[in-house]
Amino acid sequence: MNKKKCFVITPIGKDGSQLRQDMNEVIKYGIREAMDNYEVIAAHDICEPGSITKQIVDEIAESDILVANLTECNPNVMYELALSHCTGKPVIMIAREGTELPFDIGAQRTIWYGQRAEELEKLSEKLRKTVITIESKKK
Repeated sequence: MNKKKCFVITPIGKDGSQLRQDMNEVIKYGIREAMDNYEVIAAHDICEPGSITKQIVDEIAESDILVANLTECNPNVMYELALSHCTGKPVIMIAREGTELPFDIGAQRTIWYGQRAEELEKLSEKLRKTVITIESKKK
């Protein structure tokens, strides 16, 4: 049986940047820890040639659940979030504390997190509970 898929929409930052390091930690310790029944994929994990945009759109279309990290309100993330909402699939929005969300999505439930290890553990717990709620509604 194939694992379900979770695509992570996230700001990436340049190789070696603090943003890249922070987002990789969020994915590893916050998201992957919570999504043990899912194959978790982020755009910068895809290692095949071709159009990055097409690969992202395909992942959004093929994934069972989406996690969108709205930290820094990155324009690419907002574009991918809009595409995700169009699919009708569950989208879990997360953001680092201090992020100011745009009006149109500010009223949506968002899981807020801090970057320290214990805060990423709390993020993982909240994500796990959210996924359980989503899966229970599918039955």
